Amino acid sequence: MAAYAAPESGGLWEQIFPELRELSPGKHAVGRPLAVLVAVGRVEEQNPGVGKERARLNICSKARKFGRMSIPLQGSLLDGFGDMELGALREARRTELGDGAWVDVLPGWLRGADVLFERLAVGVPWRADRRQMYDRMVNVPRLLRFYGEGEALPDPVLDQARDALSAHYDAELGEPFRTAGLCYYRDGNDSVAWHGDTGGRGATDDTMVAIVSVGAARALLLRPRGGGASIRYQLGHGDLIVMGGSCQRTWEHAVPKTQRPVGPRISIQFRPYNVH
Repeated sequence: MAAYAAPESGGLWEQIFPELRELSPGKHAVGRPLAVLVAVGRVEEQNPGVGKERARLNICSKARKFGRMSIPLQGSLLDGFGDMELGALREARRTELGDGAWVDVLPGWLRGADVLFERLAVGVPWRADRRQMYDRMVNVPRLLRFYGEGEALPDPVLDQARDALSAHYDAELGEPFRTAGLCYYRDGNDSVAWHGDTGGRGATDDTMVAIVSVGAARALLLRPRGGGASIRYQLGHGDLIVMGGSCQRTWEHAVPKTQRPVGPRISIQFRPYNVH
């Protein structure tokens, strides 16, 4: 696994790990306490006797100490530290939701997903957004990064995943997936409210949104637009969900807050052009 250098500037890390603001400059240079986060390989160099699983826990322990992460990322026993590899999309299981909406689910589609989580967590230039809500500005309860059409993705495996999805769903979608949106749910306080991706062509056209989850499992809920019983999926550690047909117009989805102790999760959402 390649080593990743942590940024020297403290601004980004103060967004992801707010408690760094409290550190005295004379005691620590901002960013240096997080050097243990850069990669499993770097941790093993500093601690030759530490095994890979213990190194992973050391990484997450530092994140917990300096940030919001409530518990360490518990790696999947089925995932391991091997090379990242995509499974066969033909094994995805489809559920017809009615009115032309459907969902495909493939658990563990990306093997080695915990390694990808570690790379993205420290390598992506995450953004902490604020948005208008009624008469005040509020923090968006997750970190964000969007990659538009033609923009280089942060890891080669994401290019492979996008291309594999485009090839598999070409007959139904009729166009490739072109953009990637990343959301970093740091703990159970991070969430996304009920919504459908109805921006742009999503408001009128059948389309698809493919989501790959890495890191700890979190609940993704779906419910019919206008109300009704919800469907619950626990997604993490390389799981794939594809929402297709009329799903964005006729159903809504959400990642709710939880008071249960949960580890961090990153979702990667692939979309066609002008769907958001």
